[in-house]
Amino acid sequence: MQLTFGIEGGEIYATLEWVLAHARRIGLTLLELKMPPRTPAGQHTAVAMHVAARQAEPLNLFVARLENGVDLTELRYTVASVATCTDGD
Repeated sequence: MQLTFGIEGGEIYATLEWVLAHARRIGLTLLELKMPPRTPAGQHTAVAMHVAARQAEPLNLFVARLENGVDLTELRYTVASVATCTDGD
């Protein structure tokens, strides 16, 4: 899953800590995290994350927690499914 969202003004690190803690508790693997080096005061900070899970349920739970847990701006996400093969297929 790739997510992009904005964090308002002075709560950048507290909000990001909350987001990452929930990803860890749900069992997601953080593959990438991007933030700009500095954001002017009064503007939101754009964050891009790439997380992974073996099943879709943890990803759905993570998005629900983000939507209901903190005040993020412009939350967008995409989910890509990777097919796995088992022996004998």
